[in-house]
Amino acid sequence: MRPIKLVMSAFGPYAKTEEIHFDELGSRTMFVISGKTGAGKTTIFDAIAFALYGKTSGEERSAQDLRSDFADEDLLTSVDFTFALKRKIYRINRSPIQVKKKSRGEGYTTVSAKAEFYELIDGEHHLIGATLSESDEHINRLMQLDFHQFKQILMIPQGEFRTLLTSDSTDKERILQKLFHTESYRFFQDYLKSKSKELRDQADGYSKDRERLFSGFDPLDHEELKEALTQGRKNEKEIIIIAKNLVATQKEKSNINKKDITNKRENYKKVLKAIESASYVERAFNELEKTNAELNQLEEQSDIISQAKQTLHMTIEAETIWPYYQDANIKKEDKRVRSQYGIETHGKLIAMKLECAELQKTLESLKDVKEEFKLKEKKQTELLAFKDKTERYHEKSKDLSHHAEIGKAERGKLDQFKKQLTENETLREKLLTKQQSWYENQNRSSEIKIQLNSIHSVIKMFQELDELESTFQFTIKELNNKKGSLSDFKIKLDKEQVRLDQALHEQSAQHALELSRELKDGEACPVCGSPDHPNPAKKGGDIVDSSVFQRNIQLYQSEVIKLESAIEHLNAKLKEVEQNKQKLNSEITASELYDGHDDIHYYLELKTKKNHEHEELIKFLNDKEPSIERKEVEQQSAELKQKTQELEEIVQQKRDAFISIRTQVNQLKEEIPSKYLDTQYLSAEIRELDIKITAYKEKFEHAETAFQQAEKEYSRLSERYKQALEEESKAEVSYENAAKKLEEVIEGSIFSEVSDLVQSKLEKNKKEELDNQISSYEKKVYALNEYAEKLKMDLENVSRPDIKVLNHEKETVEKEIEQLEERTSSLIRYITHHENLLVELEKNMDASSEVEKSYKITGHLSEIANGQNELKLTFERFVLAYYLEDILLVANERLLKMTSGRYELHRKEDRSKGNKQGGLELLVMDHYTGQQRHVKTLSGGEAFKASLALALGLADVVQSYAGGVSLETMFIDEGFGTLDPESLDQAIESLMDIQAGGRLVGVISHVPELKERIDARLEVFSSKGGSSTKFIFESI
Repeated sequence: MRPIKLVMSAFGPYAKTEEIHFDELGSRTMFVISGKTGAGKTTIFDAIAFALYGKTSGEERSAQDLRSDFADEDLLTSVDFTFALKRKIYRINRSPIQVKKKSRGEGYTTVSAKAEFYELIDGEHHLIGATLSESDEHINRLMQLDFHQFKQILMIPQGEFRTLLTSDSTDKERILQKLFHTESYRFFQDYLKSKSKELRDQADGYSKDRERLFSGFDPLDHEELKEALTQGRKNEKEIIIIAKNLVATQKEKSNINKKDITNKRENYKKVLKAIESASYVERAFNELEKTNAELNQLEEQSDIISQAKQTLHMTIEAETIWPYYQDANIKKEDKRVRSQYGIETHGKLIAMKLECAELQKTLESLKDVKEEFKLKEKKQTELLAFKDKTERYHEKSKDLSHHAEIGKAERGKLDQFKKQLTENETLREKLLTKQQSWYENQNRSSEIKIQLNSIHSVIKMFQELDELESTFQFTIKELNNKKGSLSDFKIKLDKEQVRLDQALHEQSAQHALELSRELKDGEACPVCGSPDHPNPAKKGGDIVDSSVFQRNIQLYQSEVIKLESAIEHLNAKLKEVEQNKQKLNSEITASELYDGHDDIHYYLELKTKKNHEHEELIKFLNDKEPSIERKEVEQQSAELKQKTQELEEIVQQKRDAFISIRTQVNQLKEEIPSKYLDTQYLSAEIRELDIKITAYKEKFEHAETAFQQAEKEYSRLSERYKQALEEESKAEVSYENAAKKLEEVIEGSIFSEVSDLVQSKLEKNKKEELDNQISSYEKKVYALNEYAEKLKMDLENVSRPDIKVLNHEKETVEKEIEQLEERTSSLIRYITHHENLLVELEKNMDASSEVEKSYKITGHLSEIANGQNELKLTFERFVLAYYLEDILLVANERLLKMTSGRYELHRKEDRSKGNKQGGLELLVMDHYTGQQRHVKTLSGGEAFKASLALALGLADVVQSYAGGVSLETMFIDEGFGTLDPESLDQAIESLMDIQAGGRLVGVISHVPELKERIDARLEVFSSKGGSSTKFIFESI
């Protein structure tokens, strides 16, 4: 990915639309981004990260916080980024969720986050991602890096430069997890752990099930099985063998019992057959006795049956004569009824004649008062007319009261509106004053915000100054230690030199002595060549090995050189720290906020005070803007004025209607007598007249109708009485003829008089009873005689059996069978239960064996993968350590170069103390001392070089593992200010190596030497109205 153009709108300190054309760099592959603190250098990185991923390069900055405080509210925050990737050009436009002013009306509305992704082909934009999700999908597919990888490889943000270097194993694990996506290894660890637990739980479950199954065993009286079941650690296989043998024994007992039951049941069948035969014979004897007893009882009833036969004969004779008797009685009764009817009709006729006379008298009296009631009807009509007017009077009176109440209410509402209108005018004046104050506070808030940024910068410089002072003191202490060590080594060196000189002198003396012994007069000296030997050596020296002193001198000289180099390095470092302190002091005194206070606490308190003041202002400004509220109040006032005018018109209309209704009420009151204004009184008088008139009419109509009906009834009764006398005479003749005929028939029958006939006549059901009684008796006597003869023939030569003996034998056999069946059922239940237990146990043991085998393997793997091993490394951390080794391999190539072969990064492989996991912490190998130490002991400049080498190594390794990734750009934020000139050269050379491969390198730095070494500079200018940028190119 290579940037071409970056456009930021209302983004961070860039209040307006700021464009950065990276193509202005041309063939240059390295540039510096320079500017004052807080001007917006890092924001450029944030904008690129936000455009691509919707996130910012610094973890503490969120996308929603990047809205410029200086921007016009009509300008929305957005980033437009054009870049080249794999010989293609793309453009993405992204904006965060934000609030903007409504285009219509007052207030604000929330604008959702959005993104659009284009591919530029021949200068034309082709939309390939129209939504956030589509754009993010295309970016991830093209970049082949997630945000964390992109940030670690292409952007090394401010404050996070040393994170990977100095973090402990846990923090480093989180960083490397995100970069190398090792979640699958963690999932594998967790899977093994959960699978191991699952298998262990299954094994425990099977064991508990076996305990439950063994507890279900009944050893009966088997002592060996009892003892095996009660042991603490059971021999399960032995118990199963013993239990199977015991079940087999119970099966044999069960089979024997079944055979006994079969034999008993055969014997039982024979007994049942004998009882059945004996029972038949006994029943026959009982039946014969019963039949003879019944025949004897029937014989005793023979006289009664004879009498019944005689009574039945007389009844049949009486039935032939009975119709004549009935006819005479009917005609006698008819004669009596008709005579009685004539008497009753004559009585009614006399009573009706008297009633007619009385009704005629009542009717005549009612006719006399008819005129009086006509006058009452006329008065009733007049009162009804008054009632109609009275009702209209009261209705209008109610309407008048209702109008009065409405008018009063409307008038009260009108007064309320006028009062509210006055209050709104007062509130509007107050809001005008408040609006002015709101705008002043808004300006004050912006000023405080700028002051807070400046205070933050000053505090940061004080903090950096404190760090430099700590570094300065530490370096002085280290320098003094080095100087002391140098002095010690020089003393040792001088001593060894003296010793060496003395040893050499002794060796020369001894050598001269040996030579002098070989000199001869007249022969040339092998040393000087003279033939004369005036003063030959007479005394030699001690023989001493000078090589020991020479080796010591070489060792001390090497240490002196190292210490002098270290002292020189520390002096340079002190000078650099002193320069940086002076620079920071100059920047602090040059700050607008500097007022002579050199204590950071003063500025921290000032920051707290300003923050508090800003928070109070924000609380005030978070309320609704007064101009909006004022417009709302003015709108309310306009509405109230309109409503007031409308109400005044309504009140006037109600007043006119009230006057009209009041006139109608007064007119009606004059037309109605005062006593009739009382509706109850008038209604009572009308109701009283109506009752009297209605009662008179009803009474007259009733009397007239009753008289007419009485006359009709009198005529009808007269006719009926005449007819009754004629029918009574005819009935008398008919009765006399029927009585005469009955006497003649009785004289020719078996009866002597009518009373005998009546006594012999029975009702039909009684006759049928006699007939049935006689027939049933005769049939029963015949049947019993026939049945008795048959039983006598069957029992001829047969003796009576003893049933009790046979039943006792049957009961004995039944009990024996029942006892055998109970014992057999108990055996079968025992066998079935224990066979089921044995089957379940065998299944359980087979399954448990398989689970135990799996657990043995899986549990062991889980322990190793989850850190229960010699190195205390989890599987995921082991993989991460492998990645880290690759990173260190590449990083050390650069670090050795940047530190002239002094430092090399190693992974700490020792086991951590306690249960703490390690494996990812870093140590630095100092080749000057030959010792390893923690990376946190490195000085600021040394740590920066190590961090830079590690970051560059990380970028190379991640790129190699994310195959196909095109990394043509790298940005580095801060850190070069801690380097001495030599280290700076070495760091720049490392960066040159990167950019030599065609990668674009951008560096944020305040270091003048870096600006001098790099000819391209992107300058960021800050002002009260926001920041701006400009590329500056200088020839070096």
